[in-house]
Amino acid sequence: MIDVLGPEKRRRRTTQEKIAIVQQSFEPGMTGSEYPFLKAL
Repeated sequence: MIDVLGPEKRRRRTTQEKIAIVQQSFEPGMTGSEYPFLKAL
């Protein structure tokens, strides 16, 4: 059984924030699957 606690609030990011996230994900040693966990996306 899954308990639903309520609607999650969606994060709204600006275009500049999105660009920064993509640029940081290409830093040496960073994998695509690691970055979202570090930023809690």
